[in-house]
Amino acid sequence: MMLRKLLFILILMLLINCEKDSIDERSQNYYQYGINRFNNEKYQESIAYFSRFIVANPDSTDAIIKRGKAYFKLEKFEDAINDFKLAIQQDSLNSEIYYYKSLSFWKSRTNFRSGSLHYIREVTKSIRAISKAIELNNNPTYLLHRAKAQSGLNDHDGAISDLHTLVSINSEYDSLFVAFADSIVEAPASTRQERCRHAINYFDTAVKYHPKDDQLFFKRGQYHLMCDNFEQSISDFSNAITINSEQFEYYLQRAVARKELDDYRNNSDSRNRFLHYNLYYTENYQLAISDLDNAIKLTPENGEAFFYRGRIKIIVGNSTGREDLTRAGQLGYEKAYEVIQNLP
Repeated sequence: MMLRKLLFILILMLLINCEKDSIDERSQNYYQYGINRFNNEKYQESIAYFSRFIVANPDSTDAIIKRGKAYFKLEKFEDAINDFKLAIQQDSLNSEIYYYKSLSFWKSRTNFRSGSLHYIREVTKSIRAISKAIELNNNPTYLLHRAKAQSGLNDHDGAISDLHTLVSINSEYDSLFVAFADSIVEAPASTRQERCRHAINYFDTAVKYHPKDDQLFFKRGQYHLMCDNFEQSISDFSNAITINSEQFEYYLQRAVARKELDDYRNNSDSRNRFLHYNLYYTENYQLAISDLDNAIKLTPENGEAFFYRGRIKIIVGNSTGREDLTRAGQLGYEKAYEVIQNLP
């Protein structure tokens, strides 16, 4: 009787162990199936398999992270964030988890109007998470993401600081200053003047790194012109020309800036009102004509240069202005004909 009992217990233990091994094997299969589905971009299926594996292995940080990434790919950011939070509880020193948590908050901001309280909240959480990642690992990818997030909150000083750090890691990152400046000007939020001012700050830094780059001076000059900073734009275009005097566009834009400067002075100066709108300032008009002469020498078939030279000549009383406007029209600059029709 005792022998039968012992034999029964041994058989039962073997069955239990076999069942446990079978469960462990199935569980491991779920994990592998989840990875395979994820790699084949079948994210919903991968979530189902990872979830089954996690039920049997709740302490598997790796599976939780992978499920969070699958949620992220499906743009289910709230679910992704919950998984990354759970993973952080199990492994608080893994910088990658904070990075993906930050990305999830960053992506979720698009569900809200730019500049709204909900938008600001999501971006702030993104910055907080990526800052923790950077504390653990000064990874360039993390720094770049935080710079973007800070720029998204108009914290451009913070963004520039991170870009400086990136450049200290790899000098090739200095091109990002221009990219960030361009992205600001194209952004819908804030006023045009504010966008230009922030963009110019990025260019100020870029020029310090590359003081002999004519394109940087030219682009900063364009932003100064967009901001109605006429004298600063003229200075930048002049620096670009000093470095490279063979670019048609540099002369054309400096001419436009010079024309705009004298237009502004003549329209705002009280002496012009007293003189019944006779021109008081003409120096920059004359310099603009000289710039356009150079532009036309470099590109004689450009109608825009003839158009501006014609308009400025007419402003200063030069009778050959009509000829320039006619030539501009012949070269395809249709706006010239509208100006000619309105001439006395």
